[in-house]
Amino acid sequence: MKLNVDLENHSYPIYIERSAIHKVHEYIPISRKIAIITDTGVPEKWVNIVKEQCPDSFICTILQGEPSKCFDQYKNLL
Repeated sequence: MKLNVDLENHSYPIYIERSAIHKVHEYIPISRKIAIITDTGVPEKWVNIVKEQCPDSFICTILQGEPSKCFDQYKNLL
C-alpha cells in the first residue's frame, strides 16, 4: 500500500507492505550516496539488510531515546 502525504510545500510517499525492508532499493535512488541513520534500539541485522541494498552508503548510529532527539545530535549528524 502506498500512502501519499501531501503538505503545502512538499509531498512524500509512505509504503506499507510485508517485507518492505527487502525492497529499499526499489524506493530510493541507490546510485547516490546514502546515509542510514538508526538508533541503538534497531536490530543490527535490519540495518545490514538496508546497507546491503545501498552500495555507496554509511551508517550513523545514535543512542536510543528522547535525549538523542535534540539539536546537538542534529549538528553531529550534519
